[in-house]
Amino acid sequence: DEFERGWLLLADIYISGGKFDLAQDLLKKALQANKSCGRAWEFMGLIYEKEQSYRDAADCYENAWRLVNESDPGIGYKL
Repeated sequence: DEFERGWLLLADIYISGGKFDLAQDLLKKALQANKSCGRAWEFMGLIYEKEQSYRDAADCYENAWRLVNESDPGIGYKL
């Protein structure tokens, strides 16, 4: 979906700029449209990790890990 891709790209830019609240809003929209978007779960985990909310980050990373069939070492490493 084009909207989902746009939301993810813009969220990545916001995360790089430290605008976590704006990124979270976009990622929540992406997850409402597609709960199985592993990339959105990964970005949510990254935001929680940067905010030192490690339990929430781990939950998000676990969702992302499960959605990529436990095949992405970048996500698995974060667990």
